Amino acid sequence: QAAQRLGVRHFFDKAFEFFENPMVLEFGATRKMGNWGDDGYSTIYLAYKVASGGLFTSVDNDYKAIETSRKLIDLYSIKSRNYLVVADAIQYATTTKDKWDIVYLDAWDATKDIELSQDKHLELFKALEDKLHDESIVIVDDTVTKGVKVLPYMESKGWKKVYGEYAQIWSRR
Repeated sequence: QAAQRLGVRHFFDKAFEFFENPMVLEFGATRKMGNWGDDGYSTIYLAYKVASGGLFTSVDNDYKAIETSRKLIDLYSIKSRNYLVVADAIQYATTTKDKWDIVYLDAWDATKDIELSQDKHLELFKALEDKLHDESIVIVDDTVTKGVKVLPYMESKGWKKVYGEYAQIWSRR
């Protein structure tokens, strides 16, 4: 049921084409129940996508967002290895020891302070670089706001856009 209502998340499906049982890391969890529009349900969808194998971790500094995500995962009885973590995104990225297959960057609300959001996304990607491998996929949401600074940096490091417009998939392949 969740997958049917999330047709707008086709770019997630595209990223999953490259991996069997991926390690998936999301920054910026689902904020509220019932937000089935063009945003807002990435956490439940990514947890659903790894239900048949893999691991999913969502990181958000807002305890309420993590609790909302936990309730949604329970509501839809998604049985996957998922971890919902209350933490600062950059601190988590700096300290994680794992290598990630798919990373989704969607933290820092761009409606509050666009420049801060742009700077934080760039800082976050830099903190993650050594946690990515040659086959990793990075999904950048809100590329016309949050992604303005991180995308040119990624390109300078050999990353290429492989799919999308407003939300984009990037790879080194």
